[in-house]
Amino acid sequence: MPEPYLIVRSLTVLQNAIAQGVFQSPEAQRDLVSRIGSALLQTKPSVWKDNRKNTRAAIKYVLSGGNPQILKHLLERDLIQEDYLQLAQASLAYGEGRKQAASVLLSKVEPRDLVPSLAGHVALVKALMIGSRQPSKVHA
Repeated sequence: MPEPYLIVRSLTVLQNAIAQGVFQSPEAQRDLVSRIGSALLQTKPSVWKDNRKNTRAAIKYVLSGGNPQILKHLLERDLIQEDYLQLAQASLAYGEGRKQAASVLLSKVEPRDLVPSLAGHVALVKALMIGSRQPSKVHA
């Protein structure tokens, strides 16, 4: 089975194609998100332990609308590295629809401190959450 970061990369490729208007199938995205979730949940713990690329992929997957159970699973088994723990907890809260908890946890995360492949997702989610509560703080 491929590494989780490679599995999630396929979702990024599909989302880029949709954003560019090359591919327009919401059903295909839902199907891919579901298949990725199943694959991630079946991944052995050794693949996650001390692997930041895979941790970032799980976070990115959940922030992209994926099944938050993967982060719950990783957090319960202590497979998230300390430097991603707060972001994983925030992403789990966001994925589970716990907006207040997600907002509090995400307020402590600075997207500029993250790798670019994850920073954009975090910044977008933070903007969506701020915009829904305080529209005047969102700038065009």
